[in-house]
Amino acid sequence: MNEDQQRWLAERQQKFIDRVENASFALWNSLLTVNGIVATVFSAVALLDKGFESLVAIGVVIFCIISSILIIWNFKVIRDHHWRVASTTDADFAKTSPQEKEQCFRDSRRMRVWVKKRELCARWLMFLAALLIVALLITHRVQGALSHGSSACSANLLSLIASTFD
Repeated sequence: MNEDQQRWLAERQQKFIDRVENASFALWNSLLTVNGIVATVFSAVALLDKGFESLVAIGVVIFCIISSILIIWNFKVIRDHHWRVASTTDADFAKTSPQEKEQCFRDSRRMRVWVKKRELCARWLMFLAALLIVALLITHRVQGALSHGSSACSANLLSLIASTFD
């Protein structure tokens, strides 16, 4: 491969690296936004309701807060990595020993692995929060159906079951 081809390949690879990073940032921003909205709403639910609904709402808020902390941690790790790379001059990098360079690459790989793990954990926490919200909605509807009296109870339960399949 000649120099022009290598340069073209390196530029193309850098474009895809930039796209992946931008997509990750967009995903993390979306997760933070949804976590913030859900945590705000369910904080109010936890304050206004008592009993089971309040406990579920507190669980949702805790999941959202932990998920947000993990995402913010990822932003910080990436920012710090970019800062280190940007502050290292070509001359500094040329002076480093092959062992130091290999350690630097190992550290970067380890950082990427942990970024992916934190992101996956944050997404699972958001999924669990969503499951808690669905459980809260279903139990709230079932309780509403049961509170209408025994004669209407079976009709309301059938209606509830039928509406979940619509």
